[in-house]
Amino acid sequence: MLCPAVRAQDRFRPGYVVQLNGDTLRGDLQVRSAIRNSQLCRFRTTATAVATDYKPTQLRAYGLNEIVAYRAQRLPAHGTEAAAVAFVKLLVVGQANLYAYQDTEDEPHYYLAMGTDSLQELRKFRVQRIVDNQVYYEEQSPFRTVLATALRACPSVQHLLPTLPLAANDLTRVITRYNDCLGGGATARVLVPRQRAQLSVGIAAGVDATKVDFSKALNRVRDGSFTATSPMGGLFVEFVTPALNRNVALRLDMLYAKMHYADAYVARNVSTVEERAQASFDVSYLKLPLQVRYHFNTGRFRPFLQAGGSLGILLSHNSSLRSEYTSAVGNPVVSDYGSLFNDLFARTDYGLLIGAGLATPGVAGHAISLEVRGERGSGFLTEGVASPIMHLGALLSINLTK
Repeated sequence: MLCPAVRAQDRFRPGYVVQLNGDTLRGDLQVRSAIRNSQLCRFRTTATAVATDYKPTQLRAYGLNEIVAYRAQRLPAHGTEAAAVAFVKLLVVGQANLYAYQDTEDEPHYYLAMGTDSLQELRKFRVQRIVDNQVYYEEQSPFRTVLATALRACPSVQHLLPTLPLAANDLTRVITRYNDCLGGGATARVLVPRQRAQLSVGIAAGVDATKVDFSKALNRVRDGSFTATSPMGGLFVEFVTPALNRNVALRLDMLYAKMHYADAYVARNVSTVEERAQASFDVSYLKLPLQVRYHFNTGRFRPFLQAGGSLGILLSHNSSLRSEYTSAVGNPVVSDYGSLFNDLFARTDYGLLIGAGLATPGVAGHAISLEVRGERGSGFLTEGVASPIMHLGALLSINLTK
């Protein structure tokens, strides 16, 4: 088994390639994602040699020395997709061969080949039914019929098929049992490696619209809301553990933003004379939202929902308050209160947030996502002065890790 490890684009491990003429070359293979493994093999003969990229039409097979093997196979046509040659991962080899393939939309596919026969895809899908004007979905599992027919020579596996899930470990167990049934202990097997945890790094940029509400505790600052809109940007780290659930990701953002709040108004409860005031304050902060994100399997464009908590770290702040009123003799009286509430700023802000968005495979293997998120934070003023902040933001993210 492979232990979970951080995915590294330049990591090479001992492996081999089988050329079209049957010759085997040994050297190092680059460790890549399941999607990239199905499209390309990057191989070097020595640690100092220049790496060569091989397409599925240029090799018979390749693999890591320990456990994983890939073969170049022609995938059957599916829907609007024509038949094509790809590298497919060999899970079990024997009289019945089992293969796995990860498509460009990160969806797993499984194929069965009896001996030297061509590949048959093992499929399941949902069918929409309408009964009494009610819509419901019924799951169809034709892969069980395919297996029942192909494996009929071994009755001992037949009773496992009616409830068999379409999953790598379950299929491997059944196909291995079939090969053992026919060939005794001579069946060769390829171990199914544990899917490694994946750590991705990317950049994010967007806009953050905020609204801060002040309590009545601040003299000469009106009750109500101050609003501001500002760009934000930074980095993110995303962690996925396919062994638990490949659709769930843990994401940490590190986003910088600077807000400017200002307003002119009539000050309250000062005197019977109308006092006009102008208040402003500026804050810059680093936001560290930690969220759990769930992706829906809908094909190339995958919507997602997310929720979590956020820590805001105040980097800088400044505030000012200026008031003016007209005296009884008609002269303007101006007062500058300077940094009215600089001493009231807290160093941290805590919040809860939710969001939704859409993710795509992007360009050249770099996934792209667009999201909208909302947050309610405690604010940057100290306890005793309520100043909750509402955030509504849009964020574009580009994953830099293939």
